[in-house]
Amino acid sequence: AVAWTGSCKMWPVIAVYQMLWVNPRPEVAIKSVRFFNPKMESVPVLIGLTAAVDAGQDREAAQRAAKAGELLAQALAAMAAKPANHSSESMAGKDDAKARALLKQAVQQDPTLWDAHRALADLCEKGGDDNVLLQVYRDWADAGAIAPLPYNRMGQILEKRKDYRGALDAYTRSLNVEWNQPPTIEAKARMERVRNQK
Repeated sequence: AVAWTGSCKMWPVIAVYQMLWVNPRPEVAIKSVRFFNPKMESVPVLIGLTAAVDAGQDREAAQRAAKAGELLAQALAAMAAKPANHSSESMAGKDDAKARALLKQAVQQDPTLWDAHRALADLCEKGGDDNVLLQVYRDWADAGAIAPLPYNRMGQILEKRKDYRGALDAYTRSLNVEWNQPPTIEAKARMERVRNQK
């Protein structure tokens, strides 16, 4: 649709068009907009950009966030539950497994529920399985984590595995979130030295 028209000495009619683009994958956040101009018949110029959310999607998002909050509360209750027989490690293990399942559902419902990511990571840290732990921290980071913890732990796990390039990337991302982390600054420098030696 034509949003504005005008003229200049060179062109008698100038038009600015308004266009609606619907994200075909609404569950994925839009991080950038790129122009593609294969025919080179015009010069694309972005004058303004407005993001909008469909009212139905907004309601769905609120419902998902509420459901995620409920799942987190249930998971925390399961984690806090003490078996009647305190020596029953199997009961505690079942509570942890239940809590882990609830937390996974919570982060699926609302990937920005940082408390659920943190609780899930804490539970998995107790389990000691680096593969599971790495995936939990990757999911947290991919959701746009605003804390350096998931990036730092990814870096530590990858460094232990001698995946120095991956560790360097994780430490760099951590410092992009919070620049004032002396241990992470040192870890990044260490990974850069290892990379330069190869």
